[in-house]
Amino acid sequence: MLTFPKFLSKECLASFKLNGSVMGLEKVTLPGAVRDILVMSFAEAKLSVVEYDPETNELKTLSLHIFEVSSASNLFVEHDNLIFFK
Repeated sequence: MLTFPKFLSKECLASFKLNGSVMGLEKVTLPGAVRDILVMSFAEAKLSVVEYDPETNELKTLSLHIFEVSSASNLFVEHDNLIFFK
């Protein structure tokens, strides 16, 4: 069994229920921001931008984006089952 020094261990400080399965997750640092934000992508072209609120111990939604196929079909290109945003 592998053992790690205490300073390298990780611990879960909070968990959150989300509506759907997260397909992608990225941390974004905005200039002048106190803390990082998270950009989460979900199935069916849905994107959510959230930040952690330490006062309420919850995730606070900053914005939601839904890309419908009919209106957003020119925003991405499919190539060998990969999607690249323009």
